[in-house]
Amino acid sequence: MMDMQENEQKLVKLLQDDDKQNVALAFQICVGLKGQYSQQVQQALHQHPMLCIRHGIEQAHTQSITRLSVYPNNVAYYVKDSRLKVIDYQPVASYPHQEGLPPEIWQMTQLTALDLSHNDLQVLPEEILQLKNLRLLCLRSNPNLDLKDAFRKMKKMQSLRSLELSHINYKNLPIEIQQLRHIKQLGINFSHFMDEKDTLKKISHLAKLESLYLHSCSLFDLPKEITLLKSLHTLSLENNELDEFPVELTQLPQLKRLSLRDNQLTELPDRIGTLKNLEVLCVENNALGYISGQVGQLTQLKEIYLAGNQLTELPPEIDQLEQLQVIDININPVAKQRSDLAHKHKGTKKLL
Repeated sequence: MMDMQENEQKLVKLLQDDDKQNVALAFQICVGLKGQYSQQVQQALHQHPMLCIRHGIEQAHTQSITRLSVYPNNVAYYVKDSRLKVIDYQPVASYPHQEGLPPEIWQMTQLTALDLSHNDLQVLPEEILQLKNLRLLCLRSNPNLDLKDAFRKMKKMQSLRSLELSHINYKNLPIEIQQLRHIKQLGINFSHFMDEKDTLKKISHLAKLESLYLHSCSLFDLPKEITLLKSLHTLSLENNELDEFPVELTQLPQLKRLSLRDNQLTELPDRIGTLKNLEVLCVENNALGYISGQVGQLTQLKEIYLAGNQLTELPPEIDQLEQLQVIDININPVAKQRSDLAHKHKGTKKLL
């Protein structure tokens, strides 16, 4: 019995070793054991899902993985716990960058989310079409990726609903993005050289788009084409160069979540009152010194984040917002009046 425990401890150490040859040896031993090993060994095996698939062991585990992140020299995965109903993240494996993406990925047909960020991809692998259940694809920081080819492949991925891109080297997005009419959430971030008018003109064809994230894209204003996105309920324009509240937003009254944090806004003008369905408003880290009383028209507003501005007072109309649960006024002159505000807004769940 003692020998068996010692052997299993040695096996666990081999599986946890940084030496790939030791890990490979441990897998050969486990294959020979045909599942006759302890839970501790099993958990150590789970840190290498690609190798589990390659050797045909721990299939129940690998088939439970629905969210996978793949990076050079680091693969991370999410396992959905059917009992706890939570998603857990762990780094689990590595692969030599020169060998390319592990081919075992394409056998994981149960995947619903795949992160291929930082892989220096030039072409989206054709095998991705085997992932029929994929709903989220993240391709951040692949600046040399052939987007024209990638969009053509994504057109065939009819289950895909969410796409994230960043560090795009294109001035003009390939027109093929207009074919992704099944996409509901799109993020294009850290793309300073992108022609925003051309981009939004093409994106405006995505009639089902519900969420749009344009972070760090050097936007000075919003092209009118954004008003064509009538299904949009979440818009995030963080870390841009906006110094006025975009008038184009008044033509998107269906918006529920709006983030303009880390811009250069000096006021929230009267037209803020047109966004009557807004539930969350984030305008942190601007230069706000004035908020129009029309904010009182936002009767559905539940959270407003105003930290990092120059506000000396809040408009009294904010008292009309019966749904309001969170007001964040940190790093503002008005924060000195916190006790008075807490009394006035005692219906809110949290005054930050």
